[in-house]
Amino acid sequence: MRRAVFLFLLVACRAFAAGKPFQPEDLWLWRSLSDPRISSDGLWVAYIETGNDRNAGAARSALWLVSGDGQTRRRLADGIAPRFSPDASRIAWISGNAISVLALSTAGGRSVPPVLLAGPFAADPLQLAWSPDGKRIACATRDGAFEIPAIGGAVRPLSPAESRRIFGAPREFEDPLPSPDGRKVAFLARDPKPRKYVVRKLYVMNSDGSRARPLSGALDRDAASPQWSSDSRTVYFLAQDGGETHAYAARSDGTLRKVTAAPERLAGFSLAANGRAVTVTSGMELISFSVFDAADRLTLASPNREWLSRRDLLPVDKVVYESAAWNIDAWITRPVSSGAIRHPALILTDETCGEGFDLPSQILASAGLTVFCANPRGAPGYGEEFGNLLPARDPADAFDDVMRGVDFLVARGIADPERLFITGGALAAWAIGHTDRFAGAVARRPLRSDDPPSVAMLEIQAMLASMRVPFGQGR
Repeated sequence: MRRAVFLFLLVACRAFAAGKPFQPEDLWLWRSLSDPRISSDGLWVAYIETGNDRNAGAARSALWLVSGDGQTRRRLADGIAPRFSPDASRIAWISGNAISVLALSTAGGRSVPPVLLAGPFAADPLQLAWSPDGKRIACATRDGAFEIPAIGGAVRPLSPAESRRIFGAPREFEDPLPSPDGRKVAFLARDPKPRKYVVRKLYVMNSDGSRARPLSGALDRDAASPQWSSDSRTVYFLAQDGGETHAYAARSDGTLRKVTAAPERLAGFSLAANGRAVTVTSGMELISFSVFDAADRLTLASPNREWLSRRDLLPVDKVVYESAAWNIDAWITRPVSSGAIRHPALILTDETCGEGFDLPSQILASAGLTVFCANPRGAPGYGEEFGNLLPARDPADAFDDVMRGVDFLVARGIADPERLFITGGALAAWAIGHTDRFAGAVARRPLRSDDPPSVAMLEIQAMLASMRVPFGQGR
C-alpha cells in the first residue's frame, strides 16, 4: 500500500513539475553570451549578452558587468569588446563608433555614467587594447590604428613607421599576447603546409621575435583564447576535443596539463592573476573556475535559466558508429513517446555537433522528430589527419559518413525509414542529387550563417511544414 501511494505521488509530482514543449517562438527568448573578460584582481567580470528584438527582427547586444562572487550584476551600456585596464581600476569598451570608459570604483552603483573617451571615428572601431602601464588605449578601425590617452585627450593616428616586424616566418598568426613581464609573446599559428586543414598551435617567442617554438606539445587540436599566468611561466588556452572543449595549461618547460574534464563545450576564456578563469558554456551560462581546481566552479550569469525551467528538456544521447574504418561521433535528440515508436528523423548537416544544450534540436524534437547530428570526416576537433580526409571527395565522403549514421538509426529502430529528412548547406544539396532515401530535404543558408533569429525561426517552421509534422505529434 505504501509503495502504491509513493508511486502515485511520484507520478503526480512529475506531472505537476512538467513544463511545456519547446516552440519556434522560444528563439525570441534565447539570450547568448560572449567575450567574457575578468579583471586582473578577479573582482569583476564583463561580458556581452545578445538578445532578440522581435519587433525589429534583429539581435541586440549589451555589455554587462558582474562581480566575481556573482552577487552584483549590472547592465552597463550597448557595446562590445570590453577590456579591463591592467591595474583593474577601469574598463573600456566600443560603443558604436566611439570608445567609452568606466572607473570600477563606481561599478557597484548606478549613479555615475560611463565617460565617452573618444569618438566618433570615421569608421567603427573593431578592436581595442590597453598599454601595459594603463596610460593609453589603442584601437583599430578599417581606416587604421589610433592611440588615445586613457584620461582623455586628442586621438593620434599610429603610422606604419611606428610598428616593426618581430617574426617573419610564413604562417597565419592569430591572437598575439605579451607576457606580464614583457619578455615573451604567445600567439596562435598554423604551420605552412599544402593541406586543406592544419591544426592551429600555441607558440611562444621572445619579445624580439627570437626563439619561436610550439608550446602546446603533441596536442593535435586547435588552440584558442591564450591567456598568460601572472608569473609569465604558463599559458592557458582552450581546445576543442571531439564534441567537447577543455582548458589546458602549457608551461614554458614543455609540459602540458588538461585543466577541465566536464563533458561540455566552452567559448571565450579570460584569466585573473589569482588563477580564476571565466568562460561561457554551450548552455549560455557564464561560469568562473580555478585553473588549479576546476571543481571550484561558480555560475555568474544564466540569462535563460528561468524560462528554460518551464520547458520539457528532451534527452540527448551520444553514439559512436563506424564509417570507412573511422569512428564517427553523433548526438541524437529524441522526442518523448510511449512504446517503441519509430519517429520521423531529421538529419542535421554542415554544423559541428557536440555536448551541451542545443535549442534548435530541442525545438525540432519537441515537434516529434528524432534529430540526428554527426561529426563526419573533415570535422574540426579530431586532429589534423581526420580534418584532412576530404581533399578530393568533399562532400562525398562526409555524405557517406552521414548515410552510415542513417543506417544506424534505422537498424536500431530509432527512425522510420519512410520518414527521413535532411537539412543543411552543401551536404544537404549534395544529398538531393545522390540518394532517394529522404522523403524531403531543405538546403538552407549554404553560403552564410549569421542570419537574425527571425530567419532561423522561419527555417525551422519551413522544415516542419515540408515534413507535415505539426507541433506535439509523437509526444
